[in-house]
Amino acid sequence: MANFAAPDGTSIHEVLWPLSAGAAKGTVVLAHGYGEHILRYEHVAKALNAAGFDVRGTDLRGHGQSGGHRGFCLSFSEYLDDLQALIDRARTPAPLFLLGHSFGGLIVTEFVLSRKPAGIAGVVLSSPFYQLKLQVPKVKVLAARMMSRIYPKLSLPSGLKGEDVSRDPAIAAAYDRDPLNNKAARRAGTALN
Repeated sequence: MANFAAPDGTSIHEVLWPLSAGAAKGTVVLAHGYGEHILRYEHVAKALNAAGFDVRGTDLRGHGQSGGHRGFCLSFSEYLDDLQALIDRARTPAPLFLLGHSFGGLIVTEFVLSRKPAGIAGVVLSSPFYQLKLQVPKVKVLAARMMSRIYPKLSLPSGLKGEDVSRDPAIAAAYDRDPLNNKAARRAGTALN
């Protein structure tokens, strides 16, 4: 585990899961979901290690142990810049793959479509966040739109509970207890600006 500075100076928390022995088939860069942190994906990293891949990921800015206001960014492009910085740190002669889950899937999708990066061997998307599954009360949507102009860092309870994340009661309970998970949502400007 280490921290590095994003292009704008924000401290980004990075976690590496290297193979314990032998040459890797490739490196997987992992992007987690909104409100989560990268250590929730240790089981995924270990499975990829068992399949012969090095894995690295970060806590998104404003998430987990990374710097920044909780769950907030001025522009979605900050997430793309952070992903580029992680990719630059992950470059090896071995093939490079991107894996994004939920909000991380949205970040990876926008990154690949808008930045058209060279040298990416493949992309894996797990339940990418292209739209909300949970219905957001209209009063929350209106309040978020109004307040994003006045106080963009305002957070409102997301309403997301462990049972919304997993059907496994142990995983759901662990999600609810995890102090690194962010249980608030913010709206700042447009989604992709």
